[in-house]
Amino acid sequence: MKEIKAYVRSAMANHVVDALASEPGLHFSVLEVKGISPGLPAGTYDYSVVLGESFERMLKFEVVCRDENTARIAELIRRAANSGRAGDGIVFIAEVEEAIRISTGRRGDDALPE
Repeated sequence: MKEIKAYVRSAMANHVVDALASEPGLHFSVLEVKGISPGLPAGTYDYSVVLGESFERMLKFEVVCRDENTARIAELIRRAANSGRAGDGIVFIAEVEEAIRISTGRRGDDALPE
């Protein structure tokens, strides 16, 4: 199993949600995050008194999937999030050692949605 984390511009989030929602049986999470990066174009930042820095509002998508679906889902996210501008985001892929479905106790790939 793999975990895909994608940090995406908030302006492109609807495209990513639509792309992921078109995949049958795929479950995913979306979280609001604040990205701090010195390389983003001027005008894309907000300023936070709490953080003491400029930041960009971004969304973090999280998906856990079977190994054989990883490349396809990562590419689906990349295409949907791509605006052609610097700072569109990044996709990370990591190994998941174990999954346990709370309601049934099923483990591993059997814990994932069909």
